[in-house]
Amino acid sequence: MLVYGIQPGEKVAILSTNWPQWAISDFALSYLPLSHIFERTVGQFATLASGAAIAYAESIEQIQQNLKEVRLTVLCTVPRQLEKVYSAVNQKVSRMPKCMQNSRLLQRSIQKKIRSGLSGRIRLVVSGGAGLAEEIAEFFNKSGVPVYEGYGMTESAPVICANPLGEARPGTVGRPIPGVEVKLAEDGELLVKGPNVTQGYYRAPEATAELFTPDGWLQTEDIAAIHDGYVSIVIGKRIFSYWQPVKILPHGPSKTKLHSAPISQKRC
Repeated sequence: MLVYGIQPGEKVAILSTNWPQWAISDFALSYLPLSHIFERTVGQFATLASGAAIAYAESIEQIQQNLKEVRLTVLCTVPRQLEKVYSAVNQKVSRMPKCMQNSRLLQRSIQKKIRSGLSGRIRLVVSGGAGLAEEIAEFFNKSGVPVYEGYGMTESAPVICANPLGEARPGTVGRPIPGVEVKLAEDGELLVKGPNVTQGYYRAPEATAELFTPDGWLQTEDIAAIHDGYVSIVIGKRIFSYWQPVKILPHGPSKTKLHSAPISQKRC
C-alpha cells in the first residue's frame, strides 16, 4: 500500500495541462486492466474529466472486433499491441517482391489500412506501461496515427513525463509534467521530486528508505538521458511488462543494446 500527498482530482488537473488533451467529442476504447494505475489515471480519470466517452472492450481477444464496432478517436495502449501490428506489417511486406517493398503505392496502402483498422477516426494514441521503440512510433506517425509516449511508475501516481500535444519526440517519453522535477544521478539513474511522489510504503519504513535518496529524491531505477528537457529511458534497472514475466536486464556497458530487444521487455 502506498501513501500519497496528492488527491486524484489534483493529479488529473496537473496531467491535463501537459498530456494530449481529450475533447468532449472524443470516444475511447479501453482494454487495459483498471487495476493498473496507468489505465486508471490516463485511460479513465483523465478521459472522463474531459467529458469524453469510454467503451470497454469485451476481452483482449475481442479487440479487433470491438474496434470495428466502436469508432474511437483516442486509444490508451501498451507498446506490445503497437509492436504486434508493426511486426505483422513487416512480415507481409518481406514476402513481397523486393521491387514492391519500398513503393509509394504500397506505403500509402499500408498507411490507409492502419488508419481504417483503428476506426478511421483515430486522432491520437497514448502509449505507456513499457518502452516504445522509436521506429514503431515513427511508423504510426507516418500513417497518420500520432503516438504520444509517457513515463511513470506507481510510486509517482503514476505520470512523471509526457510528450505534449503537437510537440512529441519519438524515442523520448516527453517532458516532466508541471510541478515535477527530474535529474540524473551520477550513474545516470533518473531521480524525481514532486507533489505526485508517494510519501512511502504503508508501514514499511525499510522499503520506504530504500525508495529515496538521502536528500529525498525518488529513485526510479531507470537509466535515462535528458536533452532539451525531453527524457529518454536508456535501460531499466527493473523491468515491468503487462504480458510477459519479469526479466531483469544487466546494468552496464551493454545497456545501449536494449533498443533492439523485444519492446514488451522494456519498462517505462
